[in-house]
Amino acid sequence: MCIPTRDSDIPRCPRCKGQEIWRNGKNSAGNQQWRCRFCDRVFVVEPYLSAIVTEIADRLLAEKIPVVVCARVMEDMVSKSWLYKRRRIVNAG
Repeated sequence: MCIPTRDSDIPRCPRCKGQEIWRNGKNSAGNQQWRCRFCDRVFVVEPYLSAIVTEIADRLLAEKIPVVVCARVMEDMVSKSWLYKRRRIVNAG
């Protein structure tokens, strides 16, 4: 259920830049989700992962450390599937 809100710090929709935004619960990472009333897009303002977590993963993957080992080192911060996708990005660049 979407609950309309009138806070002064409501974000704008990244797709249509609309201001009619409703709170739409929280995602699995605990971040507030927002739903645009006009284009129906659901988005999160805060990133899922902090920049430092991404940097650590990039460094480990750049050193050619296996994904299974990276996942064990990073514990519950990232999933193996995220690391496999990130490895493709790191190796391409």
